Amino acid sequence: MASFNSQLDLNAFLLKPMQRVTKMPLLVKGILKNTPPDHPDYAALMAAAAAAEDVVLYINSECGNAEQRLKLDGIHRQLLADVGDVRLGGISGQRRKE
Repeated sequence: MASFNSQLDLNAFLLKPMQRVTKMPLLVKGILKNTPPDHPDYAALMAAAAAAEDVVLYINSECGNAEQRLKLDGIHRQLLADVGDVRLGGISGQRRKE
């Protein structure tokens, strides 16, 4: 049971930075919403909001790419295992009678 709790703690710990990054565009947009357009920082806040959104989109894209790579790696490993089974004489791993 301790390892299960440790795993949950580790997953939560690893997820925290992603949660913070995804909140950034919302925080900057909130500041922007309360900043008058004639404020000297308004343009910089708009640029920051766009940059924060771009970062989140990039991270989401890379996470999707990583998931696809993991799936492909699993398929590749399964195909290699299946080829090994065929070389041994059958999918079941038993040699065929001749």
